[in-house]
Amino acid sequence: MEKEKREIFREGLTGRDFHAFQEYLQLQRMEAIENLSRGIYHDLRNCLTVLKGGLEILSLKCAKSGNELCPRIKALRKIVEQLGELVERLSALQANGLEGHKEALELKDLSSEVKEILRSIQTGLPPGIRLRFEPSFCPLPVKMGPGECWRVVSNLVSNACEAMNGEGEILISTSLRQVSEEECRLHGNAYPGEFAVLVCQDQGCGIPEEMLDKIFEPMVTTKGENASRNRGWGLAIVYSLVKRRGGWIHVTSKLGEGTRFEIYFPLAK
Repeated sequence: MEKEKREIFREGLTGRDFHAFQEYLQLQRMEAIENLSRGIYHDLRNCLTVLKGGLEILSLKCAKSGNELCPRIKALRKIVEQLGELVERLSALQANGLEGHKEALELKDLSSEVKEILRSIQTGLPPGIRLRFEPSFCPLPVKMGPGECWRVVSNLVSNACEAMNGEGEILISTSLRQVSEEECRLHGNAYPGEFAVLVCQDQGCGIPEEMLDKIFEPMVTTKGENASRNRGWGLAIVYSLVKRRGGWIHVTSKLGEGTRFEIYFPLAK
């Protein structure tokens, strides 16, 4: 019954109101996913700690005795390492950070940080990919945790590369933007103020309209066989990191032309 009421309500919305409602629903889904990931993260981390300890003891005993089980134990350690990577991704989905963990935030200029990141990842991109960077003319001070900007930019660029099948131009830009109360009515998670805006625009295949409100959910991908082995995690991590810093993301896309991500970070006072 509640689902039917919500569908009727959605059908009565048009244009700006419908877009804001979609973003609001996306926000609610992501909060539910974050709460779920928090519980799973702690349980998996505790189990992995026990497994790692047990495997270390077995490895030492096998190494001394030359036991034929050594290769199997080595294979199990690789599986545990993969599970460890999964646990790290779950921790990154928690937009409010880990409980009991005090974050060390650093004051950074967004343009300078992005410039260095792009310079570092350029050599690892497919030969057919061109990066074009247009930095802001004014300083953009933001507060971020260690490595957070790297994860946001690298995941956005990786996502763009896959969308373009390894060929085309990716535009990255930074700018200062004043967001008014009127503009906030267009989004379900925006608020007025001054923001440092990071844009990543590709020339890829675009995202179907029915998928736009789902792209930040874990394990959701629009790229099928072209996606990397970490598919479905990159944008979910970007969403959570941006939200953790009090920001939000606006996405526009057109099939056959490409996708544009606008990341809003509040300016540090």
